[in-house]
Amino acid sequence: MRLLPFHLFLIFSISSEAIELGQIETKETRAAEARHAEKLNPKRDGWDTEAFSNTAQAKLNELGSLLCKPKTPSAESFTSFVKANALSTRLLPIDSLKKIYGGPNLEVKRLATGTSLNSDQNPLLQFQTLSTAFDSPRFKFKLFNVTKLDRLQTLTKQFFAFSDEKRELNATWSILWEGEDPKIKSINLEECELVTRAQPKPLLTDATGSFLESRPDLTDHLGHGINYWQGRVEKILSMHYFGHNGLAVGDVNGDGLDDLYLCQSAAVPNKLFLQQKDGSTKEVAADSGVDLLNATRGCLLIDLDNDGDQDLALTTPYATLVYANDGSGKFSLTQNISIASGGYSLTSADYDNDGDLDLYVCVYYQKPGDASALAYPIPYHDANNGGQNILLRNDGMKFTDATKESGMMTENHRFSFAASWEDMDADGDIDVYVANDYGRNNLYRNQLSQTGKATFTSDAAAPGIEDTSFGMSVCWGDANADGFIDLYTGNMFSGAGNRIAFQDQFQRHAPGEIKAKLQRTARGNSLFINNKNDTFTDVTMTAGARQGRWAWGSIFADLNNDGLEDLVVGNGFVTGKKEDDL
Repeated sequence: MRLLPFHLFLIFSISSEAIELGQIETKETRAAEARHAEKLNPKRDGWDTEAFSNTAQAKLNELGSLLCKPKTPSAESFTSFVKANALSTRLLPIDSLKKIYGGPNLEVKRLATGTSLNSDQNPLLQFQTLSTAFDSPRFKFKLFNVTKLDRLQTLTKQFFAFSDEKRELNATWSILWEGEDPKIKSINLEECELVTRAQPKPLLTDATGSFLESRPDLTDHLGHGINYWQGRVEKILSMHYFGHNGLAVGDVNGDGLDDLYLCQSAAVPNKLFLQQKDGSTKEVAADSGVDLLNATRGCLLIDLDNDGDQDLALTTPYATLVYANDGSGKFSLTQNISIASGGYSLTSADYDNDGDLDLYVCVYYQKPGDASALAYPIPYHDANNGGQNILLRNDGMKFTDATKESGMMTENHRFSFAASWEDMDADGDIDVYVANDYGRNNLYRNQLSQTGKATFTSDAAAPGIEDTSFGMSVCWGDANADGFIDLYTGNMFSGAGNRIAFQDQFQRHAPGEIKAKLQRTARGNSLFINNKNDTFTDVTMTAGARQGRWAWGSIFADLNNDGLEDLVVGNGFVTGKKEDDL
């Protein structure tokens, strides 16, 4: 099978003849592995730059491993990686870094934009300096740009992360390689950030183990990943391998302590954890009437009937369900909203200013079911064949579809992952921004009349926040503490996408505008700062907000209580049994 160049940057590897780990090696398995390797050879399709990327990445990984040796290697140990007379800028320019943040536990220094560094350093000594400066470090190189200069010279750009228990170096290197068996001819440090912690312990501590400790009933359910359950649950129940299952936090029994509702995949019961005064939890989903076996993706704990307690709303492939809380943490189903099926996420706001909370359901696919059987996005960079999101008006705990009457059917056929409400234009009514996979995001601007009739218009382009990418999350917050609301979108950063989409042979016959949009999809997350005049400016690259990897979730939160809103980005992707095979 030959890979379509357009999809190449999203596919890390495809194996139609995957060999299970532990299988006894035979001539047949070796032959199958050889065929598999040949299929993955990018030169078969003319992608010499990707072949070079593989070679360079392997060499960088070897270099990183040597930098992390327990005993500091000599400068001569690095000669196999560099050309004779190779040159470099300083790779750890401590005296050129300026402090941009300082607190009791954390200091951040960064190389100012435009700082000139002399490029007359010996890279062998620079490598040794790096290795010496960190204690038992870890490393990561991520190569995201390849430019062939001529037959023997190639320029690459790569992120470099180097850290130990107290310090973390995040840098961008531009490397000039030379030769058929390429070696480094020069290194230029383009970006550099050094984070230092006052204490070696991490800022946040993983408490999952204590949460599950001595609880076999929980470990049997929560101690296993999707692969485990997929091998035990019928395929017809559509347990998605991405694990699109959310959670909600709220005080369900009125004791002043936040509790946790956890959504699960089909056939595995949802969980409700009541927080105890000693910090432990008690699982009560069955007793509370919310131990659903339906595949549950999005959920909210909010007061929907204005009686002072937290009700529960959640999405399943076949309906949106609303449960009323009796005040003690016991729930009863009040509405099964079948017209709002297939929801991936939920968000809530009083969009019509009538005093109760309404619901907005993001629907990714046109119909529920196994994702492998559903439509591919068309066109890929601006898809309009996804599901229809649904606005549910709350009329006294009875929810009615208000999507069409409110004007929110406009551009409502996208692959929507998430939405967030905010009065972005400060006119007294609340607007909603929708993050869409495979193309443009939507801003639905609310025009609320004096009689309470809400009419929405799709208007993301005018304020400059349309953001064409693989949108997966969105949040509002005051990023620069100027009193005006700003916007952050979580998208996808793809190293392969950034390498391939900028090559001449990528989408060779596509119009320039289309090619630019496709290139944009791999850039990463976006931060838009409010200009205080109903427009926004994209400051992603200068603010350091781009690299959120595969950013499924994002939120503004003041983690260190300094009065400034920080960004938390949840990211990741599927890891298969074989490291080179998704």
